Amino acid sequence: MLAPIAHRFKLICRFAAADGVPRRALWVAVVVGTVLNLINQGDAIVAGGPINVVKMALTYIVPYCVATYGAVSYRLHAAAAARGADPAGERAHVATEVSRPVRGDLRC
Repeated sequence: MLAPIAHRFKLICRFAAADGVPRRALWVAVVVGTVLNLINQGDAIVAGGPINVVKMALTYIVPYCVATYGAVSYRLHAAAAARGADPAGERAHVATEVSRPVRGDLRC
C-alpha cells in the first residue's frame, strides 16, 4: 500500500519541479499577487501605513501553489491517460451501458 503512495508522491514532486512549472507559477504569483496586494492593502501602501507582512506573503504564495497544483494535476491526468490508466487514480472503472435509442431520440 505504501509503495503506490510513495511512487505518486515522487511523480508529483517531479512534475512540480520540471519543464518550466516553477517559472510559470512564479509569473502567475507575481502578477496575481501584486494585483491582490494592491486591492487588499493598496491604501496602506500608498498612505505609508502599516502593512501586514503575513498577508502580503500569503497573497503571493497562494497563487503560486494554485498554479503549481493546476500544472501538476494536468500532467498527472495526461500521464495516466497516456498509459491507459484511470486518470482519477485508484478508482475503479465504472462500466457504462450502451443505451438504445428512445423514441424521438435523434442520435444515430
